[in-house]
Amino acid sequence: MTETTTISLLIPDCSPTLSPLVRRSESLWLQWTLMWLVFAVYH
Repeated sequence: MTETTTISLLIPDCSPTLSPLVRRSESLWLQWTLMWLVFAVYH
């Protein structure tokens, strides 16, 4: 039980309901990070 729980926590793709939310938040985080990097470089 603990192994499957750990794997499902480490790999969000195991749960079909959480994967879209996780991927959406990851893309948003990536966009914000890129914007912050561009802002930090050019200012």
